[in-house]
Amino acid sequence: MSSAEMPAASPRPEDDLLAAVDATLWLARNIERTRAPLTTSQFRILRRAAAGGERAARLAERLAVRKPTLTAIADGLVAAGLLTREADSADRRVIRLELTPAGRAALAETERIYAERFTELLDDSAEPDRLLALMAELEDHRVTRLNAPQPATVAGSEGAR
Repeated sequence: MSSAEMPAASPRPEDDLLAAVDATLWLARNIERTRAPLTTSQFRILRRAAAGGERAARLAERLAVRKPTLTAIADGLVAAGLLTREADSADRRVIRLELTPAGRAALAETERIYAERFTELLDDSAEPDRLLALMAELEDHRVTRLNAPQPATVAGSEGAR
């Protein structure tokens, strides 16, 4: 029997999942390649800093990057005059990242450009509004999970089973 005569394989349950992964990576790559004042990494840091001047360690966790990576990108943003490091008034050991006026302007322009490009990309969907709502819901759940209180770790129990 030739390959043309063979029956089509039935879809596997993970096929939809992997197709979603491909689409997500395609969307991310297209946004990364969009010309804007900020790179996607810079954009993510400035968006989170604009939301409330978070501690650098917490910001790295929220962005799913290692602290040295965050520090390197933040150093560049500080050098470019888009971000400042401010000592926390309650605990001077804590450093918070704050946007400068130039940082706010670069962020606003990048948000406009990325939103426009993302809208174009979502138009490839049969239901762009529904897809956008689902993606926004996913982000809301992710942020809620990140903001949930973390259970205290009992000393010595991390490796126990």
